[in-house]
Amino acid sequence: ISAPDAPPLYEYRNVDDGFTRGVELEGGVVAGGFRVDAGGSLLETRDRSSGEPLLGRAPYSGRITISRPIAVGVRGSITSVYTARTPMQRDPDGAVSSWRDAYPRFDVRLVRPMTRDVELSLQVDNLFDRRPAEWAGFTGRQLFAALRWNAER
Repeated sequence: ISAPDAPPLYEYRNVDDGFTRGVELEGGVVAGGFRVDAGGSLLETRDRSSGEPLLGRAPYSGRITISRPIAVGVRGSITSVYTARTPMQRDPDGAVSSWRDAYPRFDVRLVRPMTRDVELSLQVDNLFDRRPAEWAGFTGRQLFAALRWNAER
């Protein structure tokens, strides 16, 4: 509902009669020192009164992560995440009039165990600083450092 060239402002409304249904699939394999994990989802949504898809719900998304040891005691991974083009607004007749662009991004992570129970990780999300239009919130590059402690041992 925001003005053109203004930061996105959204207004939520209830749907009288709608549905969502979908499927998610994930799997992984280890081969030659590499671990590959992949997952994807398909989502069908519908506003029964208009026959149009529900707003803000991507019809499909996918992820693939490749990881391996890269130095003594250090594991590295790169993840590619793709979220499909998503319906965002309706015209007065109820038809979808605006779509949020698809959002591909790459994340990189390094993990080093410090002790048996503590590990240090450094991560960059959205490595190439993609900023698609119509995405709410901050979608730019993000840097993280974390110290994780496993207290269950």
